[in-house]
Amino acid sequence: MKLSWLHQQDSWVITLALMMAMLAFAEVGYRVGQRRHSRTGDTGRGHFNMVQASMLGLLALLLGFTFNMSNVRYETRRQLVQEDANVLAAMELRSRFLPNPCGTQFRQLLRQYVALLADVAALRLGPTDDELARRTAQGQVLHRGMCELVRAEIQSGHVTKPLEDLVSLLSDAVTIHEKRINAYEGRVPDIILILLFGAAAIASAAVGYSGGLGKHRGVLAAAMLTLLVGGTVYTILDLDQPRRGLIRIEQTPMLRVQQYLNQDMQTTDHDGGPRKGAF
Repeated sequence: MKLSWLHQQDSWVITLALMMAMLAFAEVGYRVGQRRHSRTGDTGRGHFNMVQASMLGLLALLLGFTFNMSNVRYETRRQLVQEDANVLAAMELRSRFLPNPCGTQFRQLLRQYVALLADVAALRLGPTDDELARRTAQGQVLHRGMCELVRAEIQSGHVTKPLEDLVSLLSDAVTIHEKRINAYEGRVPDIILILLFGAAAIASAAVGYSGGLGKHRGVLAAAMLTLLVGGTVYTILDLDQPRRGLIRIEQTPMLRVQQYLNQDMQTTDHDGGPRKGAF
């Protein structure tokens, strides 16, 4: 999926631009309010203070709403990693009931498939669209290879309950992988982010205008508002960008599966029986 221009930018770049815009709007609002000071009475100031409070409340609502959307997407990606790891671990256990050489070949493909998904170094570098497409195609080839091995075993007439479970797990692996791709590409809609940025700028202008009406610049208030909003927006954007940033999806479940497969490689290839305490 082609990302929009907004989602292609780094979180800190957008956050810095927003904070500078908020400070600029606050200054403009202050200058305008200072000019209208003599023409605005106490009633007008009180009325605008109510409007300002409403704007700040709306900004807080938008921040909370957008943060929740971003956090839900992050949690979905994290949970899918765990589900994928569970399915792959179960596939390894069921594959031990396959007769050799089918079982050995299946586990070799499975190890390659897990290694592809557990490549944390590639994920930390922020893979490009072409790299993601290449890795997805490679994973599909490995998965088809495992399916072909199971299909050949079924056609030979060796249909057992573990083999039927393995067919179901292969189907689940495809489903979860597609969900992971969709979750990886999912983003908070641009229109919501633009609305949030606009509300932050207007709220800053309202704070500055209120200070101008009272001939009080309120630099500290404007700076605190800018820092709080900027920090929240950065967290929202960072949660929403799985390819880069400080907040990354924990890959520990998949790494555990990879470690288990590597440790049991020789045992699995020579002994088809389940090992106690595996998972």
